[in-house]
Amino acid sequence: CVKTNNSKKYLADVGYGDLFTTPLEIKEGIQSDGRNLFKIEKVNNQDFVLWMSSDKLNFHKKYRFNLNEVPIDKFHDICLDKQTNPSSYFVKNIVCSKATRIGRLTLLNDKLIETQDTARIEKAIRNDDELRFELKSKFGIVLS
Repeated sequence: CVKTNNSKKYLADVGYGDLFTTPLEIKEGIQSDGRNLFKIEKVNNQDFVLWMSSDKLNFHKKYRFNLNEVPIDKFHDICLDKQTNPSSYFVKNIVCSKATRIGRLTLLNDKLIETQDTARIEKAIRNDDELRFELKSKFGIVLS
């Protein structure tokens, strides 16, 4: 939850970033991030449910959240685990992803995946040179 000068509260996707690309105001009703529709439902004074519709007709429950403050140090252990645990998805795989204006660009192991609305294009990455090229050209990442 992010608070602003105008006392409005917003929900931000600070994780993988594939749910919504712009913060949503925490208020009941339907909002759009330009790609999908989102509905926030108030359960009680502190608890809310986030629903999403990618087809603009059917909403699916994504998660429940509350406005209780959580100190940043509560996230340290899980963040470290995601980066170092051998069974972590992010340790076992090469993953790089970013939202684009019309979809998402993802490098996953030996594939470059580009989604544009409902279209999906996959390109094989055959060696380390191609991996370095795609990281630099598509994501601005240079590996030494």
